[in-house]
Amino acid sequence: MNLEFLQVAAGEGAVARSPMEAKARSAGGRFEVRDGWSVAVGYTGPPERALASAAWADASHLGKLQLQGRAEAIDAAAGTALSFGTALRADGAWWCRLTATRALVIG
Repeated sequence: MNLEFLQVAAGEGAVARSPMEAKARSAGGRFEVRDGWSVAVGYTGPPERALASAAWADASHLGKLQLQGRAEAIDAAAGTALSFGTALRADGAWWCRLTATRALVIG
């Protein structure tokens, strides 16, 4: 299954911004544009601060598609049986089983 349709073509100079960008920026986030989105790729600060803190990754720039249907149809789209609690990398995306009849495709 080709998932190229999940990629959004951004106009020249257009940059999408996550609702979390302001918080990441105030925490010292370093940003790059990826797939038309401003994404935090690292944080500045003393090394001891990095060891004593937690971080998060903003995945807003990734395409997301929720599939709903018969379990067999979802497995056929993924090309294999999807298991609960695991993610499968296939066709340039991550396939995640949510319920017997729902799956999330990220990529």
